[in-house]
Amino acid sequence: MPKYSNSETLTVQIAGMHCTQCAERLEKALLNNPHIISASVSYPLAKASLEFSPATPLKSLTDIVQKTGYSVVTHTHHFKTKQPENVTNPKHLQETLMGIKGVQAVEFKEEDSSVYITVWLHGLTQSKLISQAADVGISLNQPAHASSVKPRRINQPLPDWSIPFLSAILTLPFLVHMTLHFLGIQAFTETLFTGLIQGLLSSVILLFFGRKFFSGAYFALRQKTANMDLLVALGATSAWLFSWFQLLFVSRDQEPSLYFETTAFIITFVLIGKYIEQKSTKDIAVSIHELMDLQSEFVTMMDDNGEVFETAINEVQPGDILVCSTGNSIPVDGVIAYGQAEVDESMITGESIPVLKGTGDRVYTGSLIANGFIRLEAQIVGEQTTLAKIIRQVEEAQSKKAKIFPLVDRICQIFVPSVLVLALMSFCGWLLFGTSLEHSLINAVSVLVIACPCALGLATPTALMAGVSVAARNGILFKDNNVLQKACNLDTLALDKTGTLTTSLPTLIESNSLKSEISQHQLLQIAASLQQGSEHPIAKALQKSASQAGLKSLHLEGFVSHIGQGVEGIIGDQKYYLGNQNLMTRKVEDFETRDSLNSMGKVFLAQENQKGLEILGYFRFEDELRPTTLEAINRIKRLKIRTALVSGDIDVVVAKLAKKIKVDSYISCATPDEKVAYLESETQKGHIVGMVGDGINDAVALARAHVGFALNSGTDTAMASSGVILMRPDLKLVAYAIDISKMTFRKIKQNLFWAFSYNVCALPLAAFGYLNPGLAAVAMALSSISVISNSLLMKTWKP
Repeated sequence: MPKYSNSETLTVQIAGMHCTQCAERLEKALLNNPHIISASVSYPLAKASLEFSPATPLKSLTDIVQKTGYSVVTHTHHFKTKQPENVTNPKHLQETLMGIKGVQAVEFKEEDSSVYITVWLHGLTQSKLISQAADVGISLNQPAHASSVKPRRINQPLPDWSIPFLSAILTLPFLVHMTLHFLGIQAFTETLFTGLIQGLLSSVILLFFGRKFFSGAYFALRQKTANMDLLVALGATSAWLFSWFQLLFVSRDQEPSLYFETTAFIITFVLIGKYIEQKSTKDIAVSIHELMDLQSEFVTMMDDNGEVFETAINEVQPGDILVCSTGNSIPVDGVIAYGQAEVDESMITGESIPVLKGTGDRVYTGSLIANGFIRLEAQIVGEQTTLAKIIRQVEEAQSKKAKIFPLVDRICQIFVPSVLVLALMSFCGWLLFGTSLEHSLINAVSVLVIACPCALGLATPTALMAGVSVAARNGILFKDNNVLQKACNLDTLALDKTGTLTTSLPTLIESNSLKSEISQHQLLQIAASLQQGSEHPIAKALQKSASQAGLKSLHLEGFVSHIGQGVEGIIGDQKYYLGNQNLMTRKVEDFETRDSLNSMGKVFLAQENQKGLEILGYFRFEDELRPTTLEAINRIKRLKIRTALVSGDIDVVVAKLAKKIKVDSYISCATPDEKVAYLESETQKGHIVGMVGDGINDAVALARAHVGFALNSGTDTAMASSGVILMRPDLKLVAYAIDISKMTFRKIKQNLFWAFSYNVCALPLAAFGYLNPGLAAVAMALSSISVISNSLLMKTWKP
């Protein structure tokens, strides 16, 4: 959603980015435009999310992207138009359609009345285009063969493997040459691998395989910045030019000092390092792609006449009836209109056992029908489905930058210019000390190569993406990386009771007969029989207990419901009343004065006789504790986090539960405002406070807490107010989320330590001549691989 009421948002896919610094450069270029309010560019997802002024032409946004060296991915939809005026006035048709927001180009072919409309991939679907064209008086029809296109993944990010592979093949002779030269075998160099051949081979590697480094350097300089591409281009080109100078102009009597292998090694090792970086980043972001694969591309729909036909998912509207059978995935959020099926909801809830769903039950996008047949009434479609929201939340969490180490960003901004100065100082220093031009240049080139800041730039984003992905695979969705950061610092956790620690469903914990002639089983059998067919939670609890005791329902007549109080009915020839204190007070004369009943929280069974109503016994219920609650509390405590039960329930119930689950403190009868007051009080004491809840009454507290954890089984309001969504009602996920957060930031600190240590140690070695450019290129690539590998170790995390 837009941050400002007078702004618009757009998400587009970007082609051409090949590293995290590409994303940073593009983001900076976008933010420099005064019409763009905010911009976030994600390299792993190859997407740019923009918020901008409504008056901003979309073409100006794509122009910025193109001037930075990248391109916006578009898609062309094919339509037919039968309006005669469109054939006679195609210019009017084009101008009118171009007025639709998100349309980039329109082409009209008179010979077959075809219209080709090019849009941004995340902009307009076919159905939206048809609708908006109708609003401006143009009728568009899909051709018979048209189909909706599922968003493809641009820059997955996995480049053409042939580029680093072929570059490595051409570099192999240089490696053989160096090895033989080291062993004292000169014949290979003199006869087969002459200086001219070396120069030509290195030229191909530099100018063909290394051309994207020159392109990246050019666009960086246009923005008056310096980046890694500039370092690579300068280092490789310096060695290449120096070697050609030696080969062409040094006297024939002297042995030329050639460093063509340095050029080849720099380009090849950087390409290999980037390939590994990109492939690893693809592995880190795989959770999003797996979620995308759950989205159906085509669906089977049923019309009003009962005829079924296949159509594109983008054409489904709320109210449509879809047909799904064994092996199909649920295409939209909706309600089963007919049939039943076993539905695997593991990608949504984390539960691997299929759930039996029947008429009236809700099902969610991405669930799989394990066995059965249903007709599904679509309710929520498109970008508002459960699966689409999950994908969007994960994408946003991966796209947003954590405000954790602002020093890193500042260092990276001045790092490249500083390296250029250091290389120049090294070159001049060696010359001043009487070293040859050749040696001075080689040391300067080594500084340029070793300083490529890959490891530093990858330290934070790779760890964050790995952490978010691990969390997503375990049913935990962080809405952004700032929440991920705060979670690792939590020291206090407030817990709602009903629906969070408990299931919201009462369970019978006590039944007591007050008449010796009526057994406990008889009391329960009568009470359960009075509730036949009722959907009330108390009724279900009684029926469940009766069923477990093997008690059959008795014949019921004259059923009457007293809303909010209880029920009455005739069993046999006796009339019974089952209800709470309010009902008994109305029906039993001395009920309020009978202290022995201690009526708070009890449900009473009374029998009508000649003297009036007689209390036969009572039942007491409690909310059923979730099976994992006790284990979850223990896990949270092992993380050294204080726990507090904050509930709106009465004191006697809350106190008993607090003692049972062994929380550190509790508050009962808490209103929504009092929950917020507790959080603010703890915050003022210096605590970092989290809140776990599921209801509308928890929404404000979830928003006010440093980190709000909402159960996906709760209300939409609660989930919208929280920073973390737990995809199944398992409190252990709270402990998992905190543990993953702590692990993520340990990895970030480790990555930053190694990245900084690498540069601090390697740069002086290069400047003082202890690393030649070839070895520097190898060391630079290995440093990036080590940072990525350290981040990927998080994928082994287990609960």
